[in-house]
Amino acid sequence: MDGDGLRRTLGEWMAAWNERDIDRVAALLDEAVVYEHWSGLRVEGRERLRAMWRDWFAADETICFDLEDLFVGDGGARAVLRWTLHSRSLEEGEAGAAETRRGVDVLRLEGGLIVEKITYSKTTIGIDGRRRTLRPRS
Repeated sequence: MDGDGLRRTLGEWMAAWNERDIDRVAALLDEAVVYEHWSGLRVEGRERLRAMWRDWFAADETICFDLEDLFVGDGGARAVLRWTLHSRSLEEGEAGAAETRRGVDVLRLEGGLIVEKITYSKTTIGIDGRRRTLRPRS
């Protein structure tokens, strides 16, 4: 897949996230995809990710991503997405409050499918319009 094709595909993928269409989201994942969440959680395999994200979608109807920027390189084999996530907070003492979180996904692709997705998040987030600095969990 060339860079322009990957940009279109990832634009469609972000739309699938915003529609909470787990089948369209999973369609771009390699069967053996490796995902690292900003919390350090590591999940391997498309079906395990599909199940995890399906549960997230079911628990929070407010999930929405704003795509801020998209960088494609290495002939369409690598991409970086900068985004803002709007969702219900899962942070201690803030559960259910409206949260805004900015972050970056670093993607590696093979054969047009994501084989690795590493997510990074800022440590300061918005909760109900207030700024909150995240603290390490013990």
